[in-house]
Amino acid sequence: MTKQSEPAFDEVLREDGLFSRAYNGLTHTLGVVLALLLAMMSVLISYQVISRYFFNAPSSLTEELLRYSLIWLGILGSAYCFMLNKHLNLPLLVDALSPRRAGRLNAFNAALTFLFGALLAWGGYHSMIGNALTLTPMLHVAVGTLQSVLLIAGLLICLSQLVVLAMLIRSGQTRVVDVVFVIALITAFIFLASVFREPTLI
Repeated sequence: MTKQSEPAFDEVLREDGLFSRAYNGLTHTLGVVLALLLAMMSVLISYQVISRYFFNAPSSLTEELLRYSLIWLGILGSAYCFMLNKHLNLPLLVDALSPRRAGRLNAFNAALTFLFGALLAWGGYHSMIGNALTLTPMLHVAVGTLQSVLLIAGLLICLSQLVVLAMLIRSGQTRVVDVVFVIALITAFIFLASVFREPTLI
């Protein structure tokens, strides 16, 4: 990535302020959790292979635990990438624009990603509430508890994009007016989409 496509984001990781230390601590903790989760999955997969092919006695409990662990690893891993601003992207268009227009495009991307995180958190919260009494067949854990990863990841993505917007404004690559305009544009688009969508049949 070029400096224009990743605007001053690493500054928040190098600063000594209270927010920077809290953000770095949260990111580091999430990285440790993901590493431990991956290590646990490696052990469980080895056990599953041995029990299935050597003893012909596969464990249904291990299989279900691995299934949900993989879901948590993938979703939390995506949030971790957003918090480090290391998610996969192709900055060809951003690099071809002037610094001011590139800043506006980065602000639009951050606002759109923030909206995605908010929707993910909102959907995860309602999934938690709706499935709080449903238990998994082998682990006997509430499905709502397992789906809480959607809420956690959504909130982390929202936090990361607020940091991106703050860094864009702080570095001078975009202005507060541009960010407000982008948010208003996305809000208007969502409103129009909700107005003109086809009515559902009852």
